[in-house]
Amino acid sequence: MIFPAITPNGNYGLTWTATSGNAAPYADTYEIWVSTTNDQIASFTTKIYSNTEASGAFNNHYIDLSQFNGQTIYFAFRNVSKNAYYLLIDNVK
Repeated sequence: MIFPAITPNGNYGLTWTATSGNAAPYADTYEIWVSTTNDQIASFTTKIYSNTEASGAFNNHYIDLSQFNGQTIYFAFRNVSKNAYYLLIDNVK
């Protein structure tokens, strides 16, 4: 899931909620990647987050993006599922 370009400035962060359809050891794992050039898949070369999501209620997440202040970036969620059941991501801001 690739998002439109943003240009973080100051105390800029990324927030979202997520949950997995399976419990350990089959919970879904996902990553967040950043591109500083364009939205082409091959351009996402910087992994900034990785998580194995707990099942059940939605969990809140936050990443500080200040390391990219002043740069135009694209970010993408990548599901690296162990069981391919389902991963729900919502409220991305």
